[in-house]
Amino acid sequence: MVATFACLVVVGCSRPAPPSMRARPNVVLVVIDTLRADHLGAYGYARARTARLDAFAARGTRFGLARSTSSWTLPSTASILTGRYPVDHGAERMTLKLNEKQLMLAEMLAAAGYDTAGFSANAAVVTPESGFAQGFDRFDVLARRGDQSGADPVWPSNEQKPDATADVVTDAALEWVASRPTTNGPYFLYVHYFDPHSTYSPPPAYAEAFGVRSGDPLRGPAQALVMMKKALAEHELATLRALYDAEIAFTDREIGRLLDGIGFGRRHDIIVVITSDHGEEFGEHGRMQHTKTLYEEVLRVPLLVGGADLPTGRVVEAPVSLVGVFPTIAELAGVEVPSGLPGRSFVPVLRGAEPAPAPVFAELSWGRVHRAAVVDGSWKLLLDQGFVPTLYDLATDAGETTPRNQNQAARTGALQKAIGEHNKAGFRARAAAPPVALALDAERRERLRQLGYVVD
Repeated sequence: MVATFACLVVVGCSRPAPPSMRARPNVVLVVIDTLRADHLGAYGYARARTARLDAFAARGTRFGLARSTSSWTLPSTASILTGRYPVDHGAERMTLKLNEKQLMLAEMLAAAGYDTAGFSANAAVVTPESGFAQGFDRFDVLARRGDQSGADPVWPSNEQKPDATADVVTDAALEWVASRPTTNGPYFLYVHYFDPHSTYSPPPAYAEAFGVRSGDPLRGPAQALVMMKKALAEHELATLRALYDAEIAFTDREIGRLLDGIGFGRRHDIIVVITSDHGEEFGEHGRMQHTKTLYEEVLRVPLLVGGADLPTGRVVEAPVSLVGVFPTIAELAGVEVPSGLPGRSFVPVLRGAEPAPAPVFAELSWGRVHRAAVVDGSWKLLLDQGFVPTLYDLATDAGETTPRNQNQAARTGALQKAIGEHNKAGFRARAAAPPVALALDAERRERLRQLGYVVD
């Protein structure tokens, strides 16, 4: 990785598509890093200023109980782009990357005649080095603008996260779309925003709109120190939530600009999928940020799908996993869904069918932490690194505060067995394309440290 975190680009040639390809829809996949579902207006959050995402949800299908496959970016984003759980693809640690044998979503669409481009603002993880550029004609890892436009003056220039802000990401994506020859076939565009990830440093106007005054120390370097405290005061938590919400509001504006720029709503040949890689903790279970647990605040993510001839105003309130994004996009693009994927396509559900009940899984392997989770209907089982099970009924205990193990021994045992079988199947599949070791240089380790990660 270069010292300035400048763009890294993988470039290939555009390929003219045969006439039969031109009827296929353009596909846009938007991942908003660190966005928990319950901080959007469409998911009932009263303080949200997410008018564009809420309007998009109303024009498409909103999945109310979508869950990520992990609580940090590498394994969860890899799951979105491979259609496989972390135990299967194996990219579970910062020192591992995806094997080139893994079939990536962009690779599958490129083989079907799509032009493919990816724009990532996560310069620490969603990069070519980690295997995410495979199948893309172009894959840019973007950096914050040199003029620091929109930067909060409370932050010294050398303290702000160097990752591209949402306006930079939208500009890059729209420039690519506009540059494509009109004679080309369909395109697949992957856009990865980063703003809601800590540190929370929204443009000043957005911070102030959420009530965080210009002199507040949490709008500066003191924020990172506060995040490390074992117990935060309520006013500290409130300020951090407000800054997080401000980052989301700014990203919402830029997603609106992206949707307008690609012609969503005016054209009938565009499918858009919007989701997140994981959520964020604000002390609900004594933790901050993510990478530590598998509670709902880090697993529940938005999943919105709309465009082309898909129904509008549909809400699906059944548990689904983001491993279903890959087969869903494949089916919507008219591409044969690869066999052996653990996830199911959501297309029948998008078109009005009731989802078939199926458990969804999540895994976390970080340092000495090894956790697993399964959700089956309203029941959720967590396994910690000692394989100690904790059962919750989310229907009556959405905050996961009251374990139900004592009077649900049979259910606990069945869900624990389901995790074991899921792991066995994943390890069998992993043997065909195991993860590859990734050496981290000093610069990348420092970048990860700035983001709050302790590299194992």
